[in-house]
Amino acid sequence: MEYGKDYFGFVYVWYNRTALIMERRDYEDRHNRPVKKHPRLYIGSHMGAYNDGYICSSKWMKAGYKRKPFNFMKRIIYWQLTDNSKELREIEQKWLDLIKEHELGIRFYNMSKKAATPDPKLILKLWADPNHQEKMLQYLNTRWANTEFHAQMCNTMQEVNNRPEKVEASRIASTKRMQDPIEKEKAIAVLHSEEAYAKRWTDENKQKQSELTTKQVYEQWSDDESRQKFVDGAKRRANTEEGKSHHSKNGKKAWEDEDKVAQWKENRKALIKEDKEYHETLKQNAKKGGIARWGECDQEEAKKNFNFILTKMSQKELATRLDVTSAAISRWKRMPISSLNAEKIKDLISELV
Repeated sequence: MEYGKDYFGFVYVWYNRTALIMERRDYEDRHNRPVKKHPRLYIGSHMGAYNDGYICSSKWMKAGYKRKPFNFMKRIIYWQLTDNSKELREIEQKWLDLIKEHELGIRFYNMSKKAATPDPKLILKLWADPNHQEKMLQYLNTRWANTEFHAQMCNTMQEVNNRPEKVEASRIASTKRMQDPIEKEKAIAVLHSEEAYAKRWTDENKQKQSELTTKQVYEQWSDDESRQKFVDGAKRRANTEEGKSHHSKNGKKAWEDEDKVAQWKENRKALIKEDKEYHETLKQNAKKGGIARWGECDQEEAKKNFNFILTKMSQKELATRLDVTSAAISRWKRMPISSLNAEKIKDLISELV
């Protein structure tokens, strides 16, 4: 029989010859009745070719088939001779209705008696209709506008994505994709496109990224072990031939671009100007702070009198005469002298003279 000419789909039965033998005791305990040896069955339908690789839609049965495919046998109980998926589901439903309720999940892999296999062609046809698209988008927007549903879905997706097997599978898939030069070039082009940049770096995302980066850097550098590990890794990478070559190539490439060099020079001039203004402001503030701390006095004259008085007596004697500590006398050699102490030194000189 040829698919698309002699048939368009079929209803099938899978049966596992060994599955229920292991379940006999459990079946007897749950239903209090003896059970004969028989295979576990699965009834389903498929709108497609017999040899297209389709197994079934039951995750439970597919897991068993993956472990021991030689235990499973398949039988076609109905051939769909017309391209009508609705009729095929109706036939499947008639067969499912023959299953007894207590046999679901025990003698059968089927967990329900409802034939709800969607038709791919029907789905594509529905989504090609603009009215259907608009209705579905409104429905999805309404669902996601619910804060409880949004939080529940986010938590579920986060839990799924954080599973070790999921993380490892994503890493392997990404690595395999990036090994393909064409896929890698496409990914880089999309990542650096103007649309992606504008979408990624909105003001809100910039603020979030800044806060996240600040937090990560603070946590990393507050730990001595992490900080030392980072420094050692940077030194190790920089000292390799690859690292030296990378920095050398990037440096030469940057200096070959005249526009970037000109922009860098302009930025440097602006930074130097700002730096001079900043240091000038610091000097002014220091002067104001000095006047506030030490009072207005001629520091040059005060230093001259201080050095003169040290030629006449020792630091210890001067400290005793001025009623200050020897440490204070040592500080005056490198720091401004307050107006009060300058007056005391001046009076002391007049007494000595």
